Amino acid sequence: MIPPPGVDPVHRHGAGARIFVLEDEPYLRGELVDFLEELGHRAASAGSVAEYRETWGDGNFDIALVDRGLPDGDGLDVVAGIRASGQRLWIIMMTGRGEIEECVSALGRGADHYLVKPVRLEVLAATVETLVRRMDGLSDPPQQAPGRVGSGLNTVILLPSEPTPQARGGGPQAQAPPLETFENHRVET
Repeated sequence: MIPPPGVDPVHRHGAGARIFVLEDEPYLRGELVDFLEELGHRAASAGSVAEYRETWGDGNFDIALVDRGLPDGDGLDVVAGIRASGQRLWIIMMTGRGEIEECVSALGRGADHYLVKPVRLEVLAATVETLVRRMDGLSDPPQQAPGRVGSGLNTVILLPSEPTPQARGGGPQAQAPPLETFENHRVET
């Protein structure tokens, strides 16, 4: 159900989405949790696959935000495990790996959105808001069927983290506009 103009769907039910953040960088994890809570959501977090297994519990979350490069495993395996368990939630993969093959692999194994670090906060907020609207009745969270590639609606957002040549003829370098990002928290993968 689409909210009437001027109504913020995150706050219609008073509590926002239940979001799980799996990110190994402590400062970035804390910033993500704080940011999501400022948007009106409830957030839990873990910094490793082992901590995720201890913290996840019954998986009663609406959205999972999963980093790919974790100290004790691959976030992509976590995504595949969530899908194999039959839990119905939206999954956002957030990683420093911007290659198209990585993105296609993540979407094929169950991620619904793929954001490349550094992620602009406006983009993260818009992505979460899109999923919240779907939670509010536009569609059900995906549940990947065994043997099925992909999980339904997939969105890819590739944001340059370095200056990129202009599209025509490799002309002068163009900078992305200076928006608030997690640029200072890059992790080598």
